[in-house]
Amino acid sequence: MEFIYKNSYLEELRPRIEKMLKISEECGWGFPDTLYDFYYQYQ
Repeated sequence: MEFIYKNSYLEELRPRIEKMLKISEECGWGFPDTLYDFYYQYQ
């Protein structure tokens, strides 16, 4: 996320990132929570 944010790719990759986050919700064990935390740090 840091690389994506610093290189101004966030808007371009937002749909793909959000799809990945949605898919990760089935993993459990706090994994999706961590991914969402990383994502929202750069919103």
